Amino acid sequence: MDAAIAEVCYHQAAYWSNVPDLRFERFVFCGLVCEFSEAELIDVCQLPVSDRIFSPSDYIASRPLGGAIKQQGLPGLRYQSVRHPGALCWGLMSPKAVYSIVQSAHMEMIWSNGIISVNQLSQP
Repeated sequence: MDAAIAEVCYHQAAYWSNVPDLRFERFVFCGLVCEFSEAELIDVCQLPVSDRIFSPSDYIASRPLGGAIKQQGLPGLRYQSVRHPGALCWGLMSPKAVYSIVQSAHMEMIWSNGIISVNQLSQP
């Protein structure tokens, strides 16, 4: 969940920073616990974190990789988190591999010219 929160914070901050006149806001997100098959997933965890596909802000190398995985009809990939070192992430190209998904905790992000806090509102 910590890796998911780190990823959401990064991408939401990039988006919200481009919203004109957004000064203060509270956003609520649902945490999801997902079970899925890892069969046929491409595993790129053995690559060094210095590989260009792990760039935290430049997607020139990672987009073609994702496109190739999707074009080949593969279910997705497993990779090292670039925003939460030591954690793993999964990129699923389709919901077909998912066999269970359950809403867990509710989280809030407070924006005030940047994300100033992330709080858990409910327990899973």
